[in-house]
Amino acid sequence: MNILRRKGKLRIKSANFKEVYTLEDYESENEIPHAESIDKMSVQLSLVLLVYAIVFLFMYGVQSLDMGTFGEKTIKPMSWGTIFGSLTKFVITKLRKHKLMNREYINNYTLDRIAGTCFDFMIVAGTAAIDFNNLQGIWLPLILICTVGAIITFVYVLWCSKYLFPDYTYEGFFSLFGMLTGTASNGMILLREIDPKFETPAANNLVLQAIPAIAFGFPVLLVVGFAPQSLHNCMISLAILLLGFSAFTLFIFRKKIFCRKKKSE
Repeated sequence: MNILRRKGKLRIKSANFKEVYTLEDYESENEIPHAESIDKMSVQLSLVLLVYAIVFLFMYGVQSLDMGTFGEKTIKPMSWGTIFGSLTKFVITKLRKHKLMNREYINNYTLDRIAGTCFDFMIVAGTAAIDFNNLQGIWLPLILICTVGAIITFVYVLWCSKYLFPDYTYEGFFSLFGMLTGTASNGMILLREIDPKFETPAANNLVLQAIPAIAFGFPVLLVVGFAPQSLHNCMISLAILLLGFSAFTLFIFRKKIFCRKKKSE
């Protein structure tokens, strides 16, 4: 990021706000008042806690089922918070569209502040939770895997971003690279460095990608418990993943590939 900035290829958007704030900076049209019977901040926190409660109940139900290794290593680790958060927003949008809800209860400014605060605490908590004693004896393979994986991911994601996001290549790249080498929150942190106000669609991409990612990544989840059982299973899993990766890449660049063939003919 710093190298691109020095070369003039990347413009860091300013995070400075205006010295004098207006009502438009804080809310959109037809929102609930700041202070009524329930304060607007309380409403935003309630919406966030509602999603967490739904996720908790869903996971509690999943945990009560006897799903074995598949449930523990595939179903439970999914990004259910993102999925149910998106569904909650979808339901609220539909209720407003059908005039069943007349006021706007979601305040983007307040939710951005809540998300920013949670991200900051998450990074500190995540770093503090690392137990370095568990890494003794595997430092070398861990460093090799992380280094090679980061380089391959960097090259592939940058290549895809230039094709898929021509209008916001670097925002799309840094958000996806952070997510693929960590979590969606890591992608958001990198994105905030160059797009602090989330003016590009990159932030929405990180949220909305959760549902299709489950569909495309489901074969990966299936082999998580299968691959470690033996070297033979590991090789089979590797072949399946390479086949899936090739098919996915072909799907992304299908227009570019087939258009070239038609032009050459």
